[in-house]
Amino acid sequence: MPQPYRRPPRSRSGTETAAGVLGFTYGLIIGGAGVAGMLWGIGDFGEVGWLALLCPFVIALGVAMLRNGWWLLKGDGDGGRLAQLLFVPAGLSGIAIGSIIAQADLSTDSIQKQLTGFIVAFVLAVIGIVVASRT
Repeated sequence: MPQPYRRPPRSRSGTETAAGVLGFTYGLIIGGAGVAGMLWGIGDFGEVGWLALLCPFVIALGVAMLRNGWWLLKGDGDGGRLAQLLFVPAGLSGIAIGSIIAQADLSTDSIQKQLTGFIVAFVLAVIGIVVASRT
């Protein structure tokens, strides 16, 4: 009985591993946030029903990042696709940082937490873009 074709194993570089893990993790976080937002939007449709309409796009972005991160970990992926996907959270975080700094009273605790979260998301996305671009 003939054996099915198996591609010979190929070693993965450290940057491919780092980009794959970052893309996979970011995909899990974004996809999970999309599912949570959709459930919240469906559960309280009168108040935040718009989330139920927006979250399928967030879930799709999370799944795409998860899939591209997995492909990089398997050794089949292209870092360019993951880098392009990471421009979405980097751009949105950058816009949020600019608008918070321009309009908010930075002395409140909730604004400081939001700003910290957006800065962390921006930095992680930029690190992911740099690492994924080098694969």
